[in-house]
Amino acid sequence: MPTTNLYFNNFAYSGEQNLIENLIIESIKIYGIDVYYLPRTFVNKDNLFGEDVLSKFDVAFPIEMYIKNVTGFEGEGDFLSKFGL
Repeated sequence: MPTTNLYFNNFAYSGEQNLIENLIIESIKIYGIDVYYLPRTFVNKDNLFGEDVLSKFDVAFPIEMYIKNVTGFEGEGDFLSKFGL
């Protein structure tokens, strides 16, 4: 007996999937902002800690991004106020 639902075939109806994809792309173009993606190039990676303090950022790719909410972009002000600094 198959474990998936016999009455719904999600792979045969690519028209609906294309419609949803087009609606998502259109909503990103309407409500999104332009940002730059900076891929990191490792210069001297430390294999023990998995970090690289000498990373290079050579290229920048412009992309469109949809930000769901902006909470958390204010920095570490709440962290410092917990300790009375």
